[in-house]
Amino acid sequence: METKDEIQRLFAKTLREDDQILKLQDKLVKGTATYKQSEQYAALVGKAYSEAFKAVVGPAETVGGDLYFQIAQEVFPPGLHSIYQSTANYVMRVQELQNKAAGIGLKALIPEYGDIQTGYLQKLADSVTPAGLEHAVDTEPSFFARRVVDEAIRMNAEAHERAGLKVTVTRIYGDKGVHNGKDPCKWCISRCGNAMSLQEALDKDAFSTHQGCACTIIYTSAKGKTTKRVGGGWWQEV
Repeated sequence: METKDEIQRLFAKTLREDDQILKLQDKLVKGTATYKQSEQYAALVGKAYSEAFKAVVGPAETVGGDLYFQIAQEVFPPGLHSIYQSTANYVMRVQELQNKAAGIGLKALIPEYGDIQTGYLQKLADSVTPAGLEHAVDTEPSFFARRVVDEAIRMNAEAHERAGLKVTVTRIYGDKGVHNGKDPCKWCISRCGNAMSLQEALDKDAFSTHQGCACTIIYTSAKGKTTKRVGGGWWQEV
């Protein structure tokens, strides 16, 4: 079995059998999953791929930096796409639950794969040492999965406001620093806030995260202007 196929097999096995992932899937079935669960699911999916990669390929120092990099270059494109598919499906279903609960007849939106995968292979290329490569393999899959969720939240918040709904955004500080995980993260704190307007959140870049970020991003919609769907899927005030 080829390396990438073996990694995909282990990755898929974890998604089917991991207790934490199954609990989050159960919340979808019960209709209780929220954006917080989407973030948790993304982190677990990314971790599952990283662990599968390391289990099959082994340590970079043992394999050798050049060969390890070649393997990562080969398997990461299909790996990232698998991560995207699983995470995007989860957050889309969560968004559908949120729309239904708010009585909003809008389609749930998710980002296109091509719009968010750019740059992740470059991060591998920039990791010139075995330790750097291992760090990228260990962290990039979860960061990528989290970006799927963050972009989906932003897209749907903007869609709700375009539909005439009043959108408020809350970013909750996750208590992790940028580098050592201990000192307060000024970058995150400057983007946090309760009940911000959508424009304020966009101006603050509140939907963005960094490597290892533990912030939670939530938006809520309340019916503002009365709107209706008209021809071509457009909404207008009535």
